Amino acid sequence: KNQTFLHDTFPSGFLWGSGTSAFQTEGAWDQDGKGASIWDSFTHSSLGGQFVRETATVASDSYNHWEEDVEALEHLGVKSYSFSLSW
Repeated sequence: KNQTFLHDTFPSGFLWGSGTSAFQTEGAWDQDGKGASIWDSFTHSSLGGQFVRETATVASDSYNHWEEDVEALEHLGVKSYSFSLSW
């Protein structure tokens, strides 16, 4: 269901944006020659597995679905997007 957000309660020219963290969204931790990040190594280790109990092996899989993610940002009217790369 579409609901109207109160965009006009913010000052004119307010820049709406969004941001993500590579580890939380990328997935594809061993795809296309991408090396493991420090977090990948830790969460896949026996020590990390004891504390974290999950990995970002798939995460939200933005690595393989980035085009759909961009479409979602456009649909939401996001004008600024900050992201990180972890490779």
